[in-house]
Amino acid sequence: MKKLYTLLVVSLLVTGLRAQSWNLHTQFSNFEPADMMFLDDNHGFIFGDSTQNGTFITSLCLVTNDGGATWAHHSLNSTSNRVVKGHFINAQEGFVAGRGSGGNS
Repeated sequence: MKKLYTLLVVSLLVTGLRAQSWNLHTQFSNFEPADMMFLDDNHGFIFGDSTQNGTFITSLCLVTNDGGATWAHHSLNSTSNRVVKGHFINAQEGFVAGRGSGGNS
C-alpha cells in the first residue's frame, strides 16, 4: 500500500495541484522510493530500490521527460549499495548518495 500511495503522490505532484484527474502508476510495483526531485514540469527523477519479496536487488533511478505520463527506469548498477538521495542539475547530469551493505555510508 505504501508503494501505491507514493506513486499516487508522485502523479499528483507531477500533474500539479490543479490536476483534473490522478494517474495511478503501477508499472514499478517492486520499487521502494527513497528520494525524488523535479527540474521543471516535465523532467523528474525518483531514486530508490528494486526489490523482490522484500529482498534488495538493485538501486534504480526512474526518469520522466513528459511530466509523469511515462517513466523509464535506469539501474544504478549496484548489487549491495542503496541509493538514499539524488539531485540533478539538469536533465543529463546529477549526483546520488547512498549507503553500502551493513549500513556503511
